[in-house]
Amino acid sequence: GRGVMNYQIDSGALETPANFNVTGLGEATWEAPSDTGLQSYNVYLDDVLVDNTTDTFYTYTDLTEGATYTAGVSAVYDAGESAIVTDEFTYQPPTYNPPENLSASLENYNDVQLTWEQPSGTGGTLAYHTGYSGNGIGTGSAANFECAARFTSAELIDFYGGNLTQINIVIGSADYSSVEIKVWEGGSYGDAGTEIYSQDITADVIVGDWTTHTLNSPVNLVDGNEYWIGYAISATADHPAAVDDGPMVPEKGAWMYFNGAWDMLPNLGAGLDYNWCVEGIVGGKDAVLALNHNTLPQTNYKVTGNANFEMKTHSNYNTRSLSGYKIYRNSTEIAEITDPTILEYTDADLLADSYDYYVTAVYEGVESAASNTETVEVTLPAPANFSAVSQAPTSSNILCTWDAPAKERALTHYNVYRDGEIVGTPTNTLYVDANVPDGTYEYYATAVYSEEYESDASEAVTVEHYTSDNDNPNVPAVTTLVGNYPNPFNPTTQIKFTLAKPGKVSLDIFNVKGEKIATLLNTSMTAASHTVVWNGTDNYNQKVSSGIYYYRLQTDNYSHIKKMILMK
Repeated sequence: GRGVMNYQIDSGALETPANFNVTGLGEATWEAPSDTGLQSYNVYLDDVLVDNTTDTFYTYTDLTEGATYTAGVSAVYDAGESAIVTDEFTYQPPTYNPPENLSASLENYNDVQLTWEQPSGTGGTLAYHTGYSGNGIGTGSAANFECAARFTSAELIDFYGGNLTQINIVIGSADYSSVEIKVWEGGSYGDAGTEIYSQDITADVIVGDWTTHTLNSPVNLVDGNEYWIGYAISATADHPAAVDDGPMVPEKGAWMYFNGAWDMLPNLGAGLDYNWCVEGIVGGKDAVLALNHNTLPQTNYKVTGNANFEMKTHSNYNTRSLSGYKIYRNSTEIAEITDPTILEYTDADLLADSYDYYVTAVYEGVESAASNTETVEVTLPAPANFSAVSQAPTSSNILCTWDAPAKERALTHYNVYRDGEIVGTPTNTLYVDANVPDGTYEYYATAVYSEEYESDASEAVTVEHYTSDNDNPNVPAVTTLVGNYPNPFNPTTQIKFTLAKPGKVSLDIFNVKGEKIATLLNTSMTAASHTVVWNGTDNYNQKVSSGIYYYRLQTDNYSHIKKMILMK
C-alpha cells in the first residue's frame, strides 16, 4: 500500500466513490467519482484509516477467518476528503483444494509412477446454450463488444474448489479483427466483476465451429463468487457472435457489454432471446469434452442502438490460479511441476525401502494441504537357491551357484560375498572363488540392477574348506564309537561317533540273539563328529520291546560294538 493521507472531511460538497463492494475474500472495488481535483482514496477498516491508494480496488490483509468487518473508502480531493462509504463483510479466506485421488504404482521394480487428478469439485460443463444454431449477433458494421454467460452460486455450488480449465466458444463468421477469451470474478447482476483472465485467441478461431481454448493458468473457483465466462470481439462487419435457438436463460445466458454497460440481449434488440455459444469446462475430464454441437442454417441479428462502443477496463489482480504441484516422498519435497495440466510423475531408480508419497497443489505461490498419502514398498529381487561348496581336498576352490531372480529388469551383474567382502562380480549364475585358504567361511550373493541398485542378500551358506584333514581343527584325530545317551533310554537315544577320515560308514542295531533288527546308517560320510538318533524301532518301523540291544559302528578300517538298554 501507499502512505496514508489525512484530509478534513467535507461530506456535503465532495462526491464519494460509487458502487463500493467488498467480497468475502476482503477484496474491495469501487468506481471513481466524476468530480474534478481527485487525488486518491483513503481506505478504512472498522473506522480506522489503513491505507491510501490511487487504484479503484483494494485487498484487506491480516483478517481473521469468520470475523465481520466494516470496510470503507473515501475520495481525497485537492479540497479535502469526501464522506466515507461503507460495506460490511465476513471474511472467508479462499480454499486451496489439494489434488485428488493420488495413486502410486511400482513399475520396473524400483520406479514409482504417481498419478493424480486436478483439485476439483465434481467437474463438468458450465453452459446455458442448446447448441450452435447458425445464428449470429452483431451491428452489421465495425464494433467492439464483449459477450458473457453469467454463473452464480446456484450453478457453481457443485463446482466450487474446482478449476476452470477450458473455455469453448463459437464465432459464426470471419468478420472480426481480434477475439480474446475472458473470465470475470466476483460480479453480480449487471456487473461482470473483476477480469481475472484474458487471452488473445484470434489466430486459433475456427469460424463457424467450436473453438477450444485451454487456459494457460486454470482458474480456481472460489466459494461464494460469481464467474462470468465469455470473450471480447472486435467485429469488422456482419454478425459474428454466435448464439443458439433460445430462449435465453433469464438473467444469465446472454450478457453483452454495450454502450458502456452490461445488459442482456433481449434488452438490446427485440427478438434477441438467445444464449451465447459459450461454455466452461471444470476439472478437464475427457467425458465432458465430447459435446454434441449442432449447426443449423445461419440467421443474422443486429443489435440496435449506438454502436460507438467503449471497452470496459478491469483490474487484473487474481492470485488464485492453479500454477502447479509439489511432490513429496517421506515428507520431503522431491519435485515441483509448474504446468498444472501435468498430472503424473515418475520417481525413478529407488533403493529397496518403504516410501510414502503425497502431492500438494500450488496456487500462485500458495500451497494447498496434502493429497491422500500412498505407500509403496520397493523390493529388488535377490538371487534364489544360493549354494557354496568346497572343492577340497582335490582343489582349493569354492564353487558358488544360484538361480536368477524371477524378474530381473536391468539386472547388470551379481555381487558374491565371502565373510562380508565382495570377491566376485559375475554376470551369470555361477562363480568359482579360486585359491581360497583353508578355513570356515560364510558366502552369499546379491543382484545389482542398473549398475548401482543392490538387492537384499540371498540366503547365507557356511563352508568348511580344508584341503588337508590335518589343517581342519574340526576333524577328529581318531575314529571311535563314543557311546549313546541316555542309557538306559526311553523312547529315544543319541549315538555319537567320530570319523578321522571320510569314507563309507554303517551303524546297525542287534538284539541279544545277535539278529540285526535295524540299520541306522549305510552311506559315505565326512571326517567329523556325528550324532545319530535311534527311536527304538526296527527296519519295519515297528517298536521293539524292552531289553538289552547292541549297536555296531563299522568303517573300512574300524569296527566296534557297544551295549544299550531300552526300558519302558
